[in-house]
Amino acid sequence: MGSEETALAEAESQAIEALEPRLWPSSRWGDAGLNVAIYLALVIPATFVGLGAQLLVLAGAIAFAIHRRRAWYRSVALRRDIQLALASDDIGEATRLGRRLLEEMPGRSLAHTVAVAWWGGIELRRGRPEQAVEVMKRALGTGRFGGRTGRILEAWRLNASLSLAHAVLGDLDAAQSQLDAADAQVGDRARGGLFTVRAYLLARRGDAQEVVELFDAQWRSAEPQLSISGARAARMLEAFALEQTPGPEYRSGSGERLDKAIDRAREAPPGAYAYMAVHWPELRDFLERHGLK
Repeated sequence: MGSEETALAEAESQAIEALEPRLWPSSRWGDAGLNVAIYLALVIPATFVGLGAQLLVLAGAIAFAIHRRRAWYRSVALRRDIQLALASDDIGEATRLGRRLLEEMPGRSLAHTVAVAWWGGIELRRGRPEQAVEVMKRALGTGRFGGRTGRILEAWRLNASLSLAHAVLGDLDAAQSQLDAADAQVGDRARGGLFTVRAYLLARRGDAQEVVELFDAQWRSAEPQLSISGARAARMLEAFALEQTPGPEYRSGSGERLDKAIDRAREAPPGAYAYMAVHWPELRDFLERHGLK
């Protein structure tokens, strides 16, 4: 790495470290208490000083609501761009957009809490599963991802990402618990979106034959519900499992199937699967052996 690249990497690292104060989302109950306090502080005095003050308070409340609404619209647009970057395995662009999302969203807001949750997913893809788990658990701990709001926010995606982060770390019980939570939240029309996480967890447990059976049973229906990145990662896991699956019933014709899976996996840019193997030497060896690292 040249001096210019080193300097850029150090600047990026410092910029990310500077985000730490923004990675503490507020709970919905804390925000409710703050809103009540602000309301009382503004409205009670206004009742004693006349209509002009009351109108001023009303104007301020409307301006505050408009500011939050605009921030939410910016959040939606930025999250869409992050999703596209992650789907194409452009982690550098996703990181840049994720930093912008955190920096632009007003504190003590739903938009900020969602930004923290998305940053956890980015940290996972950057190969930092420990940080990913910590940040995503903070977001879930706010209580904002349950009930109707959770369904609107597609909270199953957050639980799925947290499940994958736990599995990458080798904490398979926690990974299964979060996968079960995601499975309970996701609707039938989107259930295929959990396919790659499910396959990874099975493979991490050493259940290679079950991974192959999962593909046989669900791949055709799941593939259209996955992002490009998720589909490529799934085929990489299929290839990994095929290499380890004993028995003639799976070995028959598996050479061609293995080649097709690896060819699809090779469509990803270099390093796209590295985050999955940071604590898994066997997968790391597989990636190196097939030029997928």
